[in-house]
Formats: sequence, C-alpha cells, structure tokens
Amino acid sequence: MRIPNKILIACACLLSLVACKASTPGALRKNVPVELAFVTETSANKVAVVNLSTAKVVATIRVPQEPTPILQVPGTNLVMVGSYKGNKISVINTKTLKVIRSIKVGNGPSALVSAPSNDTVYVFNYVSGTISAISVPTLTVTRTYQVGIHSRALAISQNGTTLYAASYGSPSGGAPFGDTLVAIDVNSGNLRPGLVVGFSPCAAVVSPNGSDLIVTLDGSQGMNGNSVALVDLATWTVVKYLTVGNDPSGLLSSPDGSTLYVADSGMIGENQGWISIVNMHTFRVSRPIRVGNDPWRLALDLTSKRLYIVDADSNDLRYYDLESKKLGRPIQLFGHPHGISIIRTVNK
Repeated sequence: MRIPNKILIACACLLSLVACKASTPGALRKNVPVELAFVTETSANKVAVVNLSTAKVVATIRVPQEPTPILQVPGTNLVMVGSYKGNKISVINTKTLKVIRSIKVGNGPSALVSAPSNDTVYVFNYVSGTISAISVPTLTVTRTYQVGIHSRALAISQNGTTLYAASYGSPSGGAPFGDTLVAIDVNSGNLRPGLVVGFSPCAAVVSPNGSDLIVTLDGSQGMNGNSVALVDLATWTVVKYLTVGNDPSGLLSSPDGSTLYVADSGMIGENQGWISIVNMHTFRVSRPIRVGNDPWRLALDLTSKRLYIVDADSNDLRYYDLESKKLGRPIQLFGHPHGISIIRTVNK
C-alpha cells in the first residue's frame, strides 16, 4: 500500500535541483477572464499554474516540502495547499499568485475539504490521525478532531454538520478490525461507530443529493480491493461494491450525480492507467479510458466540458473532452504532480 501515495520517491532531491525558482512570467492578460489550473508538483516543492486556454505553465509558486492536496476555497480568491512533510497549509492569493499565509497543522496533511458555508476548511492529517479546522476569515486553526491513524480521505455532508473520514486501520472506539469509515459531528466532535468498508480506502465524495458516500478502495488484495464502495448514509451500510481498474485513487462526481469518474492509477510498475466512467443510475462502468501511467487526481472544467487528469508518473496534465470523447495533448509538468484545482479568475 502506498502511504499515502506512490510519489514519495528518491528522485525528489534531483528534481528540486533542476526546478525553476518561483516565477510569474506575466503571461496573463489584464482584465481578461481566464481558466487556471493550480497543480501541486510534489517532489519539486512547488505549485504550477497552468493557463488552460493556452495550455502553458504561466507561474510556479514555492511551497513547503511535498505539497499534495490542493483546494480552492469557494467564493474567495484563495487556494490552500497541504505540504505532507512540511506539516503546513500554504494559502495562495489567486490574483497575485503569491503565498500570503502559512498555517501549521498536524503531521502529514493529505486531504482538504471546504464546508458548504465556505467559512471553514478541514484538513486531514495522515500521520497524526487528526482533522484540523481552519477558519477562512482568520486563516487560523480553530479546532482539532481526533480520528485515527493513516487517514487518507475526507468528505463533508451537504449541510456541513458531518465529516466523513476514511482511515487505514480502526480508530479508537471504532470498528474492531479492518479499514474503516467514521462520521464526525463537527459541533460535538463525537464519532459515529466505524464502518468497515474494504481494503485501503483512498478517496471519498458525498453524492450531490446527499444520500450516499462513495469511497475508492485502492488495495489489490484483501476485502473488496480495486473497487468503489457505495455507502447509504441513512442506514450507515455498504449497499454495493463496483470493481474498477487497479488502484483506484482519484474520485469525482458530476454536478448532477449521474456520472462518477474514477482514476485507476495502476499497480506499481504496471505503467498503465485508466479512467473508469461510472453510470450512477446502473452503478456500472460504462466506459474505461486508457490514460498515461499513473492518473492520480481529477478536476472538471464545466466551461470547456473537459475532465482534467493529473498523471504523477508521466509528469503531465491532460484532459478528456466529454463531448468529443477524445484525449487532448498532455501539458508537461515536473516533480510528480498530485493535486489539482481549477479556478476562473480575472487578472487585474
């Protein structure tokens, strides 16, 4: 099992030597709306900013060691980046493309999610087994929740009252064995008894209607590995499993909930990645797409109707056109890219 992913490798030092210093080449025209992708380049310790219209990197931003998850805070000009070994959250202003705050959190921040009210961002700390709550107005940690060890996935209910955390191993007071899913009341901090979901949960998302939680299980062995689990939140039970490709990691739902996109990153050394497109009405894979070597995280650009795919081993960002059903030309990146966030901005 990758802990928490398979991009923490020995070539990080070499890539750090050849990576460019943080730069903003001025490739963005003023007062023109533009779609930007912010991509974490984990072993290069930076965030690449890609103009999706021109398919070019227009800026690089230095951050602490091993940036992995990234999130745009909805309704703001802020992007938050978690540095796995730096144990910090870097806050980037999307207008100036500069880090404006560095926030100390638990050890190994590996997942980020925003409350529906957009006033709080929650950080899953993989090593510490905790969740840090960051106030968006003050950019400070206001609360820490104890969950369990090896936490890798985080989701939040539609009303913002419950966090769902998928952990490798049982948290205190949770299920007696196996890889578990827990629910945390954000007000009281109480944990619902853990639900054993399967081997090595990696990512989770709440369905747009709020009734289900979908979890990827990226283990090749053990209970229901290489599959997607569908959890009924009302009954707190796994109602279905769907087998997908090897090592499913990234997970994304269409806004209407009709389609699920799963990044199947493949086994170590396999050099073969896929995107499984799941029809949520039938809960079946309707179309697998062969992409790169190690697709890890996904993002939807509703303006261009493209699914963007971050490939860690191929060191690139590529897209799948949802209308033409064709793959676009890859955009070269560096440093084993991991997370992605797409925003629409106007350069002043």
